[in-house]
Amino acid sequence: MATPTAPLLRLTLLGVGLVLVLLPGVLLMRELLHVGMQEDAMIGLRHLRNMLEGSGFVYNRGESALGATNPLFWIFSFLAIKPFYLASPSLDVLVAHYYFCGFALLAAAIAFAMATPSRTRTVSVAAMALLSVLFFWPLRFLYLGLEGPFMLVCVGVIGLLAVRSVGTRDGLLATLVGFLSWNRPEIALILIPAVLFYALLMSDKSSRIRVSVGYLAGAVAFPLMLKLVSGAYIVGTVQAKAYFGNPSPPYNLDFFVQRIIYLDSFIGLGGGVTVLLLVGIFASAIIGILDFLQGDRKQMPWVRGVYPAFVAGYSCFVLFIPSLWEWYVTFWLSFALVQYGVLISRGINCCFSALRGNVGAAVLGVTIVLLSTSWLMGHRLATQRTEIVGWITQDAGFRGRLSKELNERWHARSVWMEAAGWQGYFNNARIFDEVGLVDDETQPLAQKYGCAYFVSALKELQPQFVIKRQFEMDRNVMLTPPRSCPNAPLFSNDADRLWFDSNYEAVEHYGTPAPGYFGEYSFLVLYRSRNK
Repeated sequence: MATPTAPLLRLTLLGVGLVLVLLPGVLLMRELLHVGMQEDAMIGLRHLRNMLEGSGFVYNRGESALGATNPLFWIFSFLAIKPFYLASPSLDVLVAHYYFCGFALLAAAIAFAMATPSRTRTVSVAAMALLSVLFFWPLRFLYLGLEGPFMLVCVGVIGLLAVRSVGTRDGLLATLVGFLSWNRPEIALILIPAVLFYALLMSDKSSRIRVSVGYLAGAVAFPLMLKLVSGAYIVGTVQAKAYFGNPSPPYNLDFFVQRIIYLDSFIGLGGGVTVLLLVGIFASAIIGILDFLQGDRKQMPWVRGVYPAFVAGYSCFVLFIPSLWEWYVTFWLSFALVQYGVLISRGINCCFSALRGNVGAAVLGVTIVLLSTSWLMGHRLATQRTEIVGWITQDAGFRGRLSKELNERWHARSVWMEAAGWQGYFNNARIFDEVGLVDDETQPLAQKYGCAYFVSALKELQPQFVIKRQFEMDRNVMLTPPRSCPNAPLFSNDADRLWFDSNYEAVEHYGTPAPGYFGEYSFLVLYRSRNK
């Protein structure tokens, strides 16, 4: 008869495993506490600061434009931080938000651990620790203030409820999935076919109706909630990203080869890693469908069917859209690693079930090997942490300094800019965002004026300051033009350039002595209106 591992020893190993899961991210966040976050996280941070100060869930005070991706993430951060802010209004919001992200990572790790079988839980957590170390570099955007930790909490909680409910709460789970998925519209669009496919194939009619109606109810409830708390049904980033940016290249074999090469480079573990990941992802999705069709189809296969289908769909999203920012790849990889974690846990459980003799000793041995390996590999992360900290420090050095000086030196009331995170956080100026992420007015003006909208919009809005990258002015190029105007110039003609020079003067240059990560993007010019 198998002898179980002593409960105290199992609990100790579980604790060590959770520490090692969190350690790579926690060490990085600790170094960045008083430095800053990733650019898009800084956009959300201005929303968070406005909420804490009583100005509502908005970027510009008094407006309804919502420019924060994943609104629930920032709402939960607000709810967690608000009591501390009331006790100490001088609280550093950036530091407090980093703590919230750390606790979200802990909650996600615990949820994943509790969703695995108890006898193999220590091994599963040890495997998670190894994956967090092995993939630290491509997972870096989980630790820079973005919504990745919260999305993992959502996945973990849904997985835990699905494992524990055994099909009795499919309608409630469907409502929760529908509500949470619309927190990021691309996730909702990927999940709709996966959920409805399995729901409509369930053998019991009442179950089909319960799941379908529950999912649709959750999907409808989210925009209503968003309207209630922010005044907008949908985040502005969705419309802005659909309208601005250069069009994608044509889809052909070379396109996908280059995309795979890029993903391999991003992951940083050698060529072919992306293909191996994709093979496992799509195989899991297909196996999930076949298992469901061959079974009794009485229960919704949230873990074995819906989630693998979602990961496969998100993989296609990452493959087909090359203009995605890097953190989307981190989110995809984190979802994929959760799926691989499920497969690893299932495989370990099957292996131990087939063992004869002391299963407890086998669990102990495998756990210690995995934890030791992750600890030894963790020492190689110091260089990568230094590079990430250097990147964020550099961002703080020119964008952050500009943002503070807009408030303290220039007393800016309104500013036209692109990249409204760092440049907008440390001041309360009215921001006109060139690509329409955080305000109501620029995208309608872009639609009105088309390729000539830069100068036309300035004439209408009359911002006190304009921030442009030096190379855009020198080469007369628009970094992120409307998709209908690829490679559009800033100034359509000499008259536009003359108008700008007559109405705005360069008053300061901002840059960094070591361009490093940002290159020519590191050099900004601040223009001030000659009329104000």
